[in-house]
Amino acid sequence: MSLTTKDQLGLLYDLISLHAEECSGSTEECEQISRLITVIKNHPSFNQSALAAHTQAMDRYAKDGMSSTDIDMHIHTYQNDLEKWAMSIKDSTPQFVDEVE
Repeated sequence: MSLTTKDQLGLLYDLISLHAEECSGSTEECEQISRLITVIKNHPSFNQSALAAHTQAMDRYAKDGMSSTDIDMHIHTYQNDLEKWAMSIKDSTPQFVDEVE
């Protein structure tokens, strides 16, 4: 069973907000964030979403986190951004409609 775009956005929100709240995470979570962003960017509604303005920075955050030797410090460095990104994901979710659910 594949995830719908809303499921993917929910997972992305969970990961980003968890990093923001706990100021900790893992390189594997950063890998998952990067994969989710890649898939979501291919959705037809993506360019009209508020999320579009943040995905490049979010992907850079994820890729830098994947190679970080101190993941908690990396997350702490992006603390303010993580909170903004989480709100952007939450605000954008209703704009995405899957063709087949």
